[in-house]
Amino acid sequence: MRGKAGVAEQAVGRRRQASEPAGSRERAANEHGFADPKNWRALTKLRLNANYATTLLRTLLPTNAEMSRWLDAADDHPAPDSHQPY
Repeated sequence: MRGKAGVAEQAVGRRRQASEPAGSRERAANEHGFADPKNWRALTKLRLNANYATTLLRTLLPTNAEMSRWLDAADDHPAPDSHQPY
């Protein structure tokens, strides 16, 4: 009983393979379109639940302090090509 059904399945498989590149392009465009709503969903979770905010702040505070320290150190030492008299 495999004879005709097998041939039909192969034809469907070939059509599916032929349409796959077009499908992947559409899928990529669609996924990019959903990126912003996913980010907004994360921000909504953050706003509604204090645990999410605490975790995020504990992660960001040391990073922010390190960047601030790095920028302050850069301000203390002017660039060598600045036009200051020696």
